[in-house]
Amino acid sequence: MVDEKFLATLTILYVENDEKVRNKYKFVFEQLFKKVLISFDGLEALAKFNEANKNQETIDVIISEILLPYSDGIELLTHVKKIDKNIPFIFTTTSTKTEHLIASIRKGVSEYFVKPVDAFFMLKQVQKLCLKKENENKDFDYVDELEEYLNTINKVAILTIFDCKGKILYVNDFLLEVSKYLEEDLLEQDFKFTYHSDVSKTILTKQWKQLQASKKWKGKLKHIGKNSSIFYTNTTIIPVINKDTNENKKFISINFLTTKEENKKRNYKKKVLYNLQETKRVYKVAQDKIDEIKIEISKYGDISKYEDELKKEKTVSSKYYEEIKDYESKIGRLDEKQRLLTFGVNDKMYKISNITTEMVDVELKTVNKIKKVEDEIKLREALIKKISSEIATQFIRIHDLEDVIEHRDNQLEEKK
Repeated sequence: MVDEKFLATLTILYVENDEKVRNKYKFVFEQLFKKVLISFDGLEALAKFNEANKNQETIDVIISEILLPYSDGIELLTHVKKIDKNIPFIFTTTSTKTEHLIASIRKGVSEYFVKPVDAFFMLKQVQKLCLKKENENKDFDYVDELEEYLNTINKVAILTIFDCKGKILYVNDFLLEVSKYLEEDLLEQDFKFTYHSDVSKTILTKQWKQLQASKKWKGKLKHIGKNSSIFYTNTTIIPVINKDTNENKKFISINFLTTKEENKKRNYKKKVLYNLQETKRVYKVAQDKIDEIKIEISKYGDISKYEDELKKEKTVSSKYYEEIKDYESKIGRLDEKQRLLTFGVNDKMYKISNITTEMVDVELKTVNKIKKVEDEIKLREALIKKISSEIATQFIRIHDLEDVIEHRDNQLEEKK
């Protein structure tokens, strides 16, 4: 059964070079996971993993093909496990080579599947591996917390561990300090070795009977040290049960001093311990902030290097600035010359235009005059032609008249 709520809290890096397979799983993963990082090749996957790690973003699981372009899945696995050895890493691959399987196991792969792999089965494996990692992290946190607790007790209380037969297995430094015994004096001795003879046998019998019944015992005890010094304790003895046999495995005896002087010492140690823990807490907060600032600073690389580069760029820029100013001055002078030249050319063009216009006008007038003269010549030619015609007509008439006159004169002559 797949827990969709749990999967929705996870970030996955999925590396697949087959586009068809990649798109199929991408669709499924994006419906279920909080965030899905997709890569086509090994180098891109390495870059995305490194960036997430740099930005303190958690990648909860990686699913990858072995046969990838540029950098293969084994190289990706090796790099990832150097940074986070506990991250679940699954190979889904077409490779059936034995050397790939052996290399994967040696490098710490979590699961190795030959394609095709059912999507639902894959999700179950992811859930299983991520839940296992989550539980391991809780166990580590619990162990760390328990160790810190024991270290705290160790500084303010007398601590003894003995086995089910009553033989001392461990004593802390505080007991050695108070009792003046050496560690080798106490190890393998009976746990009642420091008990004073004034402690009644009834109390001792009841104590042992209660411990053998796997019950916690609490009471006040009188002790005697190596130099016959007396000290009193409020004691709690806790049985540690073996889960497999449900029997006592060992006992932990925690003893707080009750004499006035020792109580002062214990209270002082408690204050010192509290101050130390508070200092550690403040230091951790400060260190986290420093780490956060370092990460931010690291984004900008080597500042001194960039300062040198900026100085060089400033020098070059100043040089270019002077050159630009010089060019601007030259351009200004050229612009002025160009303006004057343009003005001169325009003036000449204006004058030429005026002269041309005048010439055109004169030419037009001349043409008009010529045309007018030509028209006048044509008119005169027509008039001359008309006059010539009239003269010719008159000439004919005169000739005819002369003939008539001559004929008449001839007739007159004949009559005479």
